[in-house]
Amino acid sequence: MSKSNIPKYAIKHRYQFFFVAVVLVTGASGYLGAHCVRRLLLDGYKVRGTVRSLKNIAKVRPLYELASSVSAEMGQEAELELIEADLEIKDGWSE
Repeated sequence: MSKSNIPKYAIKHRYQFFFVAVVLVTGASGYLGAHCVRRLLLDGYKVRGTVRSLKNIAKVRPLYELASSVSAEMGQEAELELIEADLEIKDGWSE
């Protein structure tokens, strides 16, 4: 497999390529959620985390800072996507 044919979410381990799944972490801004996000990013997973509000900078900023520190530690970009998912709002549950 040439380098140009390698999908974006593939990790080379020895002589094999493993395709990296996207892992959903609900409550990513919480104490346990943030630790799970960090561990998953360090292990090379793309992480999609839910937060109640993307407008709550006090909860969102530490997660982006965590992803930046993991990127620096690994020497490659750690991929974190945050999405808003307020469980108290009924809209969107039928989709």
